[in-house]
Amino acid sequence: MRSDENKRVRRLIFQPLLRRARRGGDDGFSLIEATISLVIATMVFSSLSVALLQTMKASTFGRENQNAADLLNKQIEYVRSLDFSAATELTSDLAGDPALTSSGGTYYLATSAGQEPVVAGTVGLIQHHLQTLTVQRTSYTVGTYITQVTDATNAAANYRRVTVIANWTIGGVLHTRRSSSFFTDTRRGLPLPRFTMGTAGTYKTNTGAVLALPVRLTNVGAPDAFNLSASVPQSGGTWTWYFDSNGDGVYTSADSVLGDSDGDGTKDTGILQPGSSLLAFAVRTIVSGENATQTVTFTATSAAQPTAATASQSFNDQVLVNPASCTGCNLTTFYLHNAAANSDTTYQGSGSSPMSFDLAAPAATRTTLFNYSTDCATVAGASDCGNLLAGRHIVTGGQASDGAKAKVAPWYYQVPNATCLKGTASVTIWVRAADGSGAATTLTAYLGRDQNNNWTNGNFTAAGSGTATVPAAASGSWQSVTIGIPITSNLDSSGSCAGQFTTSKYLALRIVAGGTSNVRIAYDTTGYSAQLQLPVTVG
Repeated sequence: MRSDENKRVRRLIFQPLLRRARRGGDDGFSLIEATISLVIATMVFSSLSVALLQTMKASTFGRENQNAADLLNKQIEYVRSLDFSAATELTSDLAGDPALTSSGGTYYLATSAGQEPVVAGTVGLIQHHLQTLTVQRTSYTVGTYITQVTDATNAAANYRRVTVIANWTIGGVLHTRRSSSFFTDTRRGLPLPRFTMGTAGTYKTNTGAVLALPVRLTNVGAPDAFNLSASVPQSGGTWTWYFDSNGDGVYTSADSVLGDSDGDGTKDTGILQPGSSLLAFAVRTIVSGENATQTVTFTATSAAQPTAATASQSFNDQVLVNPASCTGCNLTTFYLHNAAANSDTTYQGSGSSPMSFDLAAPAATRTTLFNYSTDCATVAGASDCGNLLAGRHIVTGGQASDGAKAKVAPWYYQVPNATCLKGTASVTIWVRAADGSGAATTLTAYLGRDQNNNWTNGNFTAAGSGTATVPAAASGSWQSVTIGIPITSNLDSSGSCAGQFTTSKYLALRIVAGGTSNVRIAYDTTGYSAQLQLPVTVG
């Protein structure tokens, strides 16, 4: 039945066309014939246009995808060109990035190896890790992420991963392309000197002791030798250089003297291969009369390229010298206490009130530093009395026998008959600026004899004195200061040595401040222990 219908349709459509063709006439197409031809042409061109549009879309996406790939590669190469230590993110720039997760203050990025921590800090050259870049009228959001590789197999390896992610939108559809690469701590170009030195330290020593300061140098560049030098000692002497020949990490008499491998007159490490280290010691003996606080500057310089930009490095050590010394005597330690050992308060000296503080052998036992100048405002009349409530206030500008009691802090000890002091004493005390101004200030310590343990102007006879500069850091915090006091004068004309007490008298220590700033001193607590070391020959 259907077949008959099809035949009937064909006769209706095609037979008239065949008859016209046989007649060879040129009467033209009927409306039906023209419509059918137009429908067929529309179908053909519609198919072609769809294919053309698909081709154009594929071409556009391919171009944008290639542009994204170029952006990724460019950003990766930029990161790889940075110094390894500078290739870090800014922590403040990472907040709000949906590609990251945060835990315990650390940001993490999901990588092919799992969650890796982002290398970030307060400084870094990746200051804006998200950027908006436009290429050929397409806007890309490019994110750059530096992560620490958490490869358990190579946990000690010093390398990182840079991951760059590009996002862009076409026709409301979000597209993403991602690329990553490893980079490590490498140097490009000529093999300039590259090495590390030990960090600065603080070392305490005594007069007459052998001081050995360590200097560790590690070569992380090409094979090279490094000349070592130290600043001239305060005594004017010289340093002797040794190296840790037995590998025990400390200086001993068994260590060998450092050589001069290139014969230029300067001690050096000898050739160090990349990654190798040498521990050297600068050694000398502390002599009498040296400053209590000294700065020693150490410098290492490449022997192969001494003028290169990276040829030299330096660092400073602080040396604190206890100057107390004597020959054929005992260094006896007394601790500085308040009016009575471990008492909480005292008077600064208003009216006739004594300023009698104790020197005693037992050390302090209490842990709280109290206000030792309860009448500071009355006596000193200084505006800074209330700024610091702890410790003892001293008005600047005092002298050992000053009648203004607010300017002197004294301590007393009744010594046995015929006590003889000979050599150099030292006092160690804590100090800070009373008003926080940080102006240059000095402390001077006088050691001598007093007729009694009460303040009487004119009864004090000095046997020696010493002065030390208050560290600048004392403007904001307590700092320890050590003052050497050479015993230079006889206390009695009949004495057989400098500083002899022939009758029962009081040993007196008096501390005054100089400069433009009033100070506070701390003592008589376990946290701020202050002491006097006396060179006692007899007594």
